Order: sequence, then C-alpha cells, then structure tokens
Amino acid sequence: MEHNSISQRLVSYRQQLGKSQAEMSREFGVNQSHYSKLESGTKYISYSSLKKFEKAGGDVNYLVTGVHYKTGIVEDCMKRCRTSDGKIELMKALFWLTRQGIMLMHGENWKEANQRVWKYIRLAEEKEQHRNIWRSIRKIEDLTQMKMAERLDINIKRYQRLERMEAEPDAVILNSLYTLFGYSPLIILHENLYYAEEINKCWSEFSDEVRMQLNGVLEQDLKLIALCEQETDIALQKI
Repeated sequence: MEHNSISQRLVSYRQQLGKSQAEMSREFGVNQSHYSKLESGTKYISYSSLKKFEKAGGDVNYLVTGVHYKTGIVEDCMKRCRTSDGKIELMKALFWLTRQGIMLMHGENWKEANQRVWKYIRLAEEKEQHRNIWRSIRKIEDLTQMKMAERLDINIKRYQRLERMEAEPDAVILNSLYTLFGYSPLIILHENLYYAEEINKCWSEFSDEVRMQLNGVLEQDLKLIALCEQETDIALQKI
C-alpha cells in the first residue's frame, strides 16, 4: 500500500535530516503523538502539514513520490522577478521556450518525445480557461467525476469537494495523482509553479547548442519583465 511507502519515506527522511520526532512534529504543525502516528502509518499526512513542512524547508515532492525535487532554470530566473505578475509572465515565456527547445531537439516527433511536458502544456492552457486545477486535470484525462474518484480510490462526494475547492488532498491522494497520471504534487501545492519540475528537467537535458539559443531569448524576456515591473512601480508612485 502506498500509504505505507509514504510513512516509511518519512522515517528515512527524518533520519537523513538527523532530526528527532519532536523536531519534525513542529515542522509539520502537529504534536509529537500525532507525528508518531504519521510515521507508523496510522494517520495520513494532511495537506496543511505538507505545506508547513515545505515552508520549513522539507522536500514534499520526495515524501509523496519518492523522487527528490531538483531546482534549476525556473528557480534561477524567479529570483530576478519581483512581482507576482512578473513571475507569471516568466513562466509563460519559459513554457514557450521549453516547447521550442523540445521541437529543436526532436523535430516533428516532439510531442511523442516528452508526453509529460505536452500534458503539462495542455494543463497550463486548461487551467487558464477553467481556473480550477482539479477540473483541468480531469478534462485533460477525459474522465467523469465518478471515474476520477474511482481512479483516486476516494468516494465521489470527496472528489466533488476537492474539485469545488472545499477540501484539500492528503499525501495519499497526491501520490495517486502522480502515480496514475504523472502530475507532480507541486501542481497542487503551488499553482503558480505547477510545471517547474518538468521545465527544469527538460532544460537539463537540452544540448549545449539548444540551451545557448534559448538562453539568448530568455535573457531578453527577463529584461522586458524587469522593465515592465519598473514601469508599474513608477505608475503606482504617481497614484
């Protein structure tokens, strides 16, 4: 059962960090007794605990999926954007450049070469339309609410509450989302950066020649974003 795998990873991760259960419980925002039950597998890790642990510097992606999250081009560029609007525009630019890079590397077979990235491109487009990450995923997977609930192994009422944003997913649901459909738990935890992992991975796999071409365009985009942020600051000062 995947729940057991998550609790086992939690134990091994705590040991890697060299922390006590008491220290980890504070980072998860629960008391030590509750935390002990997370490690034993008698309780699921809640969404709020995952958020708190990540804020404390923990690798939530590893806990949920077993794969350590690796930073890359996205995080490097984000440091150069000061506003939320600037970051949104940066992500749009990075996504477009990533698609161009894959096309340069694989030609007409680019969609087949990286199905996960293509799925994330569709997710970005769907979310822009629906403004709801769960509904967007369901539309991409072409599933009814009932089928989506069955695949996630939860009852229909719980899934409907998730889609209406009236409930939050625990670690097991997020793992199912990753295992069954290939979506990182980070698409739920931070909606503004829900495809960062895939972009980082793609850029690390680009050839030096392709990366050099893309970096030239990216640098111009970053300068334009910085200029727009500066103009916005000036406009606000005049109000």
